[in-house]
Amino acid sequence: MTKPLLTDDRIAELLKAEKPISAADEPRLRRKGRPKQNRAFSEAQVEIVADGRRFRIYVQRHNTNALQFSIQLVYVDADGNEYRLLRLAGRTGPHTNELERVNGHDSARVTDRFRVNRLTERYQASDYEDDGFAEAAGDRFSDFESAFEALRDLGGVTWPTPQGKLF
Repeated sequence: MTKPLLTDDRIAELLKAEKPISAADEPRLRRKGRPKQNRAFSEAQVEIVADGRRFRIYVQRHNTNALQFSIQLVYVDADGNEYRLLRLAGRTGPHTNELERVNGHDSARVTDRFRVNRLTERYQASDYEDDGFAEAAGDRFSDFESAFEALRDLGGVTWPTPQGKLF
C-alpha cells in the first residue's frame, strides 16, 4: 500500500505547527551523537509529539568534516507513514531538481554547497524522491549551528531559551 500524498497546503500547515524540543533534547541534538554503522558520521534523533501530531528530528554529522551534516524534520502520520518535510544539508555537491530539469527550467540546478530540500506535492506524485526539490540555503545557514537555528523559521521547531541569552 502506498502512503497518501500530502498536499502543499498540508505540508505548509505541518511546517508552521509549533514543535517544542525539551531542554534535555536540544543539547543532545546539537552535540555529536552515536556513531553510525560506517563510523564516518554520527547521528542523534528526537521524537516530538505536539497537538496530537508526531514529528522526528534526525541529525547526522560527519566526524571529521564539520561542514558535512544533515538535519531532517520528519512528520509521522497516524498510520506510521514518514514524510521528510525538510532536510537542511551542508557541504554537499550540486543538486538537480529533476522535475524542473525535465521541463527545461533554469532553476533546475542548485550549485550552492548548502541547501534546503523540501517535501512537495509535485515530487511525491513523481518518480523522484519526495523531498527531491531543493533550494540554495543562501544566507539562512552556513554551518551546523546556523542550520540548527534555521529550524525555528523553516520548520517551527522551538526550544527553551537559555536564561540571559536572547534570540
